[in-house]
Amino acid sequence: MRSVNGLRRLLSLESRRWASSSLSAAASEHHRLARFADSTGLGPKRFYKNADVNALKQGLGFVVRLDKKELRTPQRKALAAPSKALAVAVAAEWDCQGDRVRPSSMPVYQLLVNALDIVPFNRDTSIQSLLRYVDTDTVCYRTTYPMSLAEEQERLWDPVVKYVHEKYQISLQTTKELTGVTQAPEAKAKLNKLLTELDDIQFAAMESAVATSKSFAIGLALLDGFLNADQAVSH
Repeated sequence: MRSVNGLRRLLSLESRRWASSSLSAAASEHHRLARFADSTGLGPKRFYKNADVNALKQGLGFVVRLDKKELRTPQRKALAAPSKALAVAVAAEWDCQGDRVRPSSMPVYQLLVNALDIVPFNRDTSIQSLLRYVDTDTVCYRTTYPMSLAEEQERLWDPVVKYVHEKYQISLQTTKELTGVTQAPEAKAKLNKLLTELDDIQFAAMESAVATSKSFAIGLALLDGFLNADQAVSH
């Protein structure tokens, strides 16, 4: 359930990031996006009538289908989700497309593709990239002027720093200096362990949240439901 809720909370946040992505991330032979992408920038023409979901055998999840044919990822995997709710969310994105198919308008689909095709083979590299945000976390850098902005940062960011400390026993140091701050090795070790324990869908959601917000703390708070997508954007 945490995976599904995390993706739902990320939908509006992630849509901002994917608005500038290319069609290549969504291309596969099955749905023929690459082959039929036109030069107008409007996206390929819609080539299906309906999108739905179907339960896989042996309780292996739920696959998204276009006109009763299983949708596949660029790596030729069945586009399957562990829960029906997540599969329905992806199918709804495809079903809501107009005359043109725009992958940039399907953030949950993009996240699921990432979880299936990229995360299993690139997690170690991705973890190292994510850990670089720890020393530059947005919520850890504060201003002293103007006072109104300083107070707003305290109001918005202090609860997030406190949440991470209370939930994960991770103490993040904040600063008002220009020289920056280096977080404790213990904090980084705990965050590294946390990332390794996430399932692929949780990891894909976390990776997107951190990259979009430039904040490890906001990513955790969003994934756990301490913040919703609108709050994360405002932070």
